[in-house]
Amino acid sequence: KLVTGVQTCALPIYIFRTRIAIGSTFAGCGMKICSLDGKTEVPLEREEERGYQGIMYSGDGRFIAGHSGAQYCVWDASSGKRILTGSMQDKTGTSPEVVINCDGSILLVMSSEYLGAVDVKSGRVLWEKTAESNTVTEAYISGNGKYVAASGGIGGIFDILTGETLSSAQGTIFSHDSRKIMVNAYDEDPRLLATPELATVSRVSSFEEDIYEAVRYTDPGVLLYLPVEHNVGDFYKTFPQNVNRRAMGYTSPDLKYAVYTHEDGYIEIFGIEGKDQGVKLYTLAEHCWESVTDVVFNGDLMASTGGYDPRCVLFDLKTGQILRVLPGTEYCFGCEFSKDGTKIIMFCGFARNYAFVYSVQTGNLLYSFELSEGEEHFSRLGFTEDGSKVVAEIEEGGAVVGTLYPSIDELVEEARSR
Repeated sequence: KLVTGVQTCALPIYIFRTRIAIGSTFAGCGMKICSLDGKTEVPLEREEERGYQGIMYSGDGRFIAGHSGAQYCVWDASSGKRILTGSMQDKTGTSPEVVINCDGSILLVMSSEYLGAVDVKSGRVLWEKTAESNTVTEAYISGNGKYVAASGGIGGIFDILTGETLSSAQGTIFSHDSRKIMVNAYDEDPRLLATPELATVSRVSSFEEDIYEAVRYTDPGVLLYLPVEHNVGDFYKTFPQNVNRRAMGYTSPDLKYAVYTHEDGYIEIFGIEGKDQGVKLYTLAEHCWESVTDVVFNGDLMASTGGYDPRCVLFDLKTGQILRVLPGTEYCFGCEFSKDGTKIIMFCGFARNYAFVYSVQTGNLLYSFELSEGEEHFSRLGFTEDGSKVVAEIEEGGAVVGTLYPSIDELVEEARSR
């Protein structure tokens, strides 16, 4: 039980079990650690002309952190000795806020334009990030001490030791076991992400397994005539001319189907099995305002992507029905089936920095891969030959690899085991 009397200034306090740390927002007021029974006091080493704010214990209670103007400090809670002093000042003149991790080894320092991690023992800045912003940066550390979640002026989910960006999403709070993180809604819907502790996605420095790649064209061995009917006219020949618009021909690997894509995005589909003249089957006008960037087959399934019409259309060539229209983002460069045709991956983004993996059967989004803007680009995407993994290779080296599950039951069992 605490009994308070009259005080002349606000004193920030922080309680850890049987001890209380009392700070001072004004110069000349003492700072100390007191036992709750009033029997012991440990003064904190300080500069007399300063007042200190943001006083907090490390999770294990061995250290205390705080700040004064542009200065940040860490104290040994048993002796009161100041073991770290540093300073940070962004261009806005904002004073920093501090957060110390559980064992007191790393201090986060943040303001609207700055976020950095400091090694408490050596005082070395491990990493720092800056941005021009007048929005306060709020950062938190996961319970296991491995990850930082930040939102506001500087946002993202970072490795606490290296500052590596694990996600550009603005994180707000970790679950108690550090396996999940809530993403806030500054500019998107709230969602829950898995940290590397739980995720079935990993980033590797190299990937040596073969990636399955479906055949886009097989030589029919004869001169094949396709009775093309669609005429695009002169619409795309006049200003502004789009040099990316082009007509292309594709055949299924089993030589059952041939496809001709027009400059305006129309797709004509022909049956060619055992013939030297194609039989017109269907016209698909799903990408009718943008040329097609890719067509790929798996048995009687056909998938097409539409560039600035960032969608993937799954088409049943046997029935002539559109099975699914799968959304992408920005610009869609292409797609790839898994070998068994149960999953498909789309290659998206003006900077080639997005990949989306969908279930063909349900249309559910299985994975969404994203690289930080301006950081890297995906160069190749696909599935391993056995279909157990989806792979997004990175142009600058390495790959992002996701684990896939043959059935819902196996996925549920994996989730329970975690």
